[in-house]
Amino acid sequence: MATPAQPPERDFKERFNHQDMAIERGKDSGALTRREVRRLQREQDKVRRLMDDLRREAYSPREAQRRIDWRLDWIDRRIYELSTNSEVAPHFRPNSPPPPPPR
Repeated sequence: MATPAQPPERDFKERFNHQDMAIERGKDSGALTRREVRRLQREQDKVRRLMDDLRREAYSPREAQRRIDWRLDWIDRRIYELSTNSEVAPHFRPNSPPPPPPR
């Protein structure tokens, strides 16, 4: 029995790296809140688990590639949407007065 072909790991690794850099840029610039960063990182973890599941369940490489690409595309869109929404990380609010001192 032949072993099933594996999806192209290198392409996925490059996409994860690109997404990680985009998430870091958004966090550093204040475009992404901590909550949004955690949410995006959890989605990436889900895709990694999906990759393991597809490999373990011996999906065809074409079907595995399609499913993983769809999820990574979705994360790319979420990174863009969350980076351009009106929420700004609290420590990056330009021209805002400092918070009141605790009582």
